Amino acid sequence: MIRKCIILLLAISFLLLNCAKGLEVEVIDVKNKIMVGDTFLYRLRFWNNEDSTITVYLTLPTSPEYGVRWNYTTTTYAFAFSIPPRTEVYLPLEISTFSSYRYPNKVSFKIYISYDSKLYGAKVAAGEIWDVKILNLSFPTSIDPREVVSLKISIFSNLEEDTTEKKIEIYDSSGKIILEKHVTSPIAPAALYVLQELLKLNDTQAPGDYTLVFTISFLNSTASSSLNFSVLGYEKVVPIAKEEITSLFGREIYYAWKNEGTQSSTFRFEFTLSFLDNLFLTGITPNYVRKGDKIIYEITLQPGEEKEIRISISYLPLILIPVVIIVAGWVFLHFRRGIILEKNVVEKRHVDDKIEAKIVLRIRNTTSKRLSEVEIIDVIPKFVHEIGAFSAKAILNKEKRTVRWELPEISAGEEVIISYKVRSRLQLVGEISIPPFELKCKVDGKTYSSESNYAKIVLG
Repeated sequence: MIRKCIILLLAISFLLLNCAKGLEVEVIDVKNKIMVGDTFLYRLRFWNNEDSTITVYLTLPTSPEYGVRWNYTTTTYAFAFSIPPRTEVYLPLEISTFSSYRYPNKVSFKIYISYDSKLYGAKVAAGEIWDVKILNLSFPTSIDPREVVSLKISIFSNLEEDTTEKKIEIYDSSGKIILEKHVTSPIAPAALYVLQELLKLNDTQAPGDYTLVFTISFLNSTASSSLNFSVLGYEKVVPIAKEEITSLFGREIYYAWKNEGTQSSTFRFEFTLSFLDNLFLTGITPNYVRKGDKIIYEITLQPGEEKEIRISISYLPLILIPVVIIVAGWVFLHFRRGIILEKNVVEKRHVDDKIEAKIVLRIRNTTSKRLSEVEIIDVIPKFVHEIGAFSAKAILNKEKRTVRWELPEISAGEEVIISYKVRSRLQLVGEISIPPFELKCKVDGKTYSSESNYAKIVLG
């Protein structure tokens, strides 16, 4: 009996020494806590204690609950590779889980190992797997960016305590993120739970297609779900200025609008101008249509665009006309106060079959200056056939039909009166204008010339 025990102990010692000499295997955890649907990651350490190259065979039981990938490449449930003598080798092992299965919290995977037709045994890759699933996202298919919208998230979790990180992100069609929100509401443990979050986009968010993504992160694992929706456009034109200033000098009208919506907007603006306003209109923003006394604009504004209309009406001409009249009158009166010329018909009578009239020329020097080299020229009307009875020596030019008087001077304050008579054989009826006479002289060495008024005679 003792002999048999000794032989058995020797055999066991031989086997142990032989195993220690052959192959060493160790499972190193890299990522052994995940959510359902994520992948475990392990590193298998192998050491070849022998003096020759060995071939190692690894096998995991096939299962519809998980998938396998060796060395980041091979996806079969069996894998073989060679190890040179006295060499250490590390082999990555990935075990992926499927979200369609309900796993226990703690799982283990047996890896069967053999080499050179020798059975090494099995190593266990252990891990923890938590079932956190996004079952459904409920959100409107189209929204108005000015409104607050509710997002409902249905989640199943077997976590004993919610230590997840939850986040909502919204992307535009180009992939640019326009909203990011961290969800702080906890998930109820071991139950189906519905989270509700209120979302609000920027009022000026452009219309178009967008994607909403909800993500749960736990440990080194992430689960996400997404949906598509559209943002509707809207029109919002607001007045930003309205001024009408009326003064003695005119009117200034100013209007301005801005499109604070997210799509283009067209609107009509019209106002009425009075006859006076139209008459003195000096400036107006172009591109309008006039219908009667109405000014009409058709305005199209793109999002964010502004438009202004200005109308200027000047009453300055109304003010200047009286001023010009006053100034002209003042000049005229001032001129008349200087040298005053008057021509009048003072007598009219019939002599035989002729009409006789006396014409008087009056020159008054009301200035303080002396008039020298004075020359008075009068025109003889065509209906006159005879002229005479000159009160002063005259020079008659029958060809030019003029009569002229020359005076050496007219003193300051002096008045000169010259008269003569004319006769006509024509039978004239009505009011006839007699041309003015002209005065030429020098004042302080400067030549001065002026005409009198027209004289009128009524015949018949």
